[in-house]
Amino acid sequence: LLFAQYLPTVAGIVQDGSIHSYKPDSIQNMFDHHADTFDSNLTALHYSGPELLANLISKVNFDEYPRVNALDAGCGTGLCGAVIKEVADELAGIDLSQKMLDVAAKKGCYDNLKRMDLLSLENVYPQTFDLITCIDTLCYFGDLAAALSSLHHYLNNNGVLIFILELSTNTDNDFTLKATGRFGHQKNYLLSVLEKVGFSKPIALIESTLRMQYEQPVKGLGIAVYRCQ
Repeated sequence: LLFAQYLPTVAGIVQDGSIHSYKPDSIQNMFDHHADTFDSNLTALHYSGPELLANLISKVNFDEYPRVNALDAGCGTGLCGAVIKEVADELAGIDLSQKMLDVAAKKGCYDNLKRMDLLSLENVYPQTFDLITCIDTLCYFGDLAAALSSLHHYLNNNGVLIFILELSTNTDNDFTLKATGRFGHQKNYLLSVLEKVGFSKPIALIESTLRMQYEQPVKGLGIAVYRCQ
């Protein structure tokens, strides 16, 4: 789905004048605008996020958990909800866009849905989770330290984080704002931030084509890690 034409100028969408992340209200407005056609547009672009997530989940032994309490952070319209619910006893979803959440609710996969920023989990969720998924959400952050720290904080010890984002072809920078309006990240940068935040080495690390864009494949990376600190 091409959002670049809908977004304001870069100066208007990033925090504090630096190209590190989008302002939450810009993300909310953008996805509210596209909610009704989001699923069909991604289907047209051969989006493979749910399939890649299922592959990553299959690499984790969830039989070790007596009960899996899961959070889908940036759940959008709930495209991945059914995949997560295969292993989750209880599934919560959060997103900045209420209109996206309204679509997700109709899919019947989530036990509760809340409109909120993943950096503000402490304001709503006192509990921690055994599994957090973050699928095609971190591409709206450049510097991932704050987002990954928040997700780390709300995982139980030995809880699992699974996320999917876009890879960058720019080897000179840790992350790059792409023409599509999303950030791409270097693999080595991701692994470094994960270690600093307190995650394990990857349980699974899978490179894959996420979708087609401008008739070209968009390369993505799926990672599963344990919270180890």
